[in-house]
Amino acid sequence: MLAVVPHQQSCSFHTIYDYQYSREFITSQNQNLSGKRLYWPCNLVSQGYYLNLLVKKHTYNTLELARILDLVNHSSLAVSNAACTWTGILPPKDTRNPVYSCKVFLGGVPWDITEASLIQTFRSFGSIKVEWPRKEYSMSQPRGYVYIVFDSESQVKSLLQACSYYVSQGNWYFKLSSNRMKSKQVQVIPWIVSDSNYLRLKSIKLDPQKTVFVGALHGMLNAEGLAKIMNDLFEGVVHAGIDTDKYKYPIGSGRVTFKDFSSYMKAVSAAFIEIKTPNFTKKVQVDPYLEDSVCSLCGLHQGPYFCREVSCFRYFCRTCWQVYHLEPPSRSHRPLMRNSKTGVAVPVI
Repeated sequence: MLAVVPHQQSCSFHTIYDYQYSREFITSQNQNLSGKRLYWPCNLVSQGYYLNLLVKKHTYNTLELARILDLVNHSSLAVSNAACTWTGILPPKDTRNPVYSCKVFLGGVPWDITEASLIQTFRSFGSIKVEWPRKEYSMSQPRGYVYIVFDSESQVKSLLQACSYYVSQGNWYFKLSSNRMKSKQVQVIPWIVSDSNYLRLKSIKLDPQKTVFVGALHGMLNAEGLAKIMNDLFEGVVHAGIDTDKYKYPIGSGRVTFKDFSSYMKAVSAAFIEIKTPNFTKKVQVDPYLEDSVCSLCGLHQGPYFCREVSCFRYFCRTCWQVYHLEPPSRSHRPLMRNSKTGVAVPVI
């Protein structure tokens, strides 16, 4: 078994989730945690998927970060079995006087569609900006789905009025044509801004030490739906929130706060959850949120490494991590890391 030991000088880590300082990157809907600095953990080694990025001299920016985490997360999800499965129907969305994000997801677009064609097609609703997923760090143009960003929310409403709406599915569809495909039904997924936040128990104060990160969320899952799923599985959900970008559109992750430590530990121990609904099936990943902390063993140094294994579940400095995880079974444990300064995350072997 390979012993994974972080190298202190080589590592730099990224604060993805900083309520106070990173609002341009992720918008927090949870005002009750605005004074807390929480971090999205990044698995150093994820289910045998190893990335040695140090030798490639990457430019570490938020786009590179997104690529790294996407690769690690998808590899981890692909080989990991879900500890539990939720099957059911999600709560109906409240569509009374909705306020939409000006960003929209288009799924199932023709593979030969071009940016110029998209701009031409949607110009009747207003000018748009086209966002190809992963385009910034891929030589080939992604196929099959795309984001479009309007100038205003009213333009999104105009688009939805021109769409076909299937009540039984709760889905919007728009006919889109390309050179090789005429009038293809493309799914349109808008986002209601208020769906980013759901407070289930208003009388209980939110505790960051009972908060979990949930990754790889489906784009149609809102905060209320996430709260229902987690409460059905683990009970005691206080709050659920969906992380959004600068357009207030979901970025595929969220957070859930529980009222007691028992429910929190059940969720963390599950690690992977499979969600099955009539509209989609998705496997999501659950990790603890991390805070600044001293090493739980020596109490002398900062503890940037966190072990999520139940037998450990504590913060470590570099030296204590090496000593504590030198022999089996602790040797196979994988650290979670965070930092508030560099703005970079790097999985390191």
